[in-house]
Amino acid sequence: HRRRGILRSLMAGELRTALDTGMSPEDISFAGPGKSDQELAAAVASGITINLESEGEMERAARIGAGFGVRPRVAVRVNPDFELKSSGM
Repeated sequence: HRRRGILRSLMAGELRTALDTGMSPEDISFAGPGKSDQELAAAVASGITINLESEGEMERAARIGAGFGVRPRVAVRVNPDFELKSSGM
């Protein structure tokens, strides 16, 4: 029996805890700068979505995924090159 819900934007030390809850890895995402290869490998191996912080991080995740024979689940954050002038979107 898997728990339902979504855990978003986990930081490095929370990966194992999130997986230990029994929640589906597809409902967990991993964010934050400075992810180590070990952390990326744990996320890739378990099927957690990785919120990419850079092109280099994508390259590392892809390389790690290739080693496992899987395609990493990733999300890309896009920061538009403009500034909001008011409080609203």
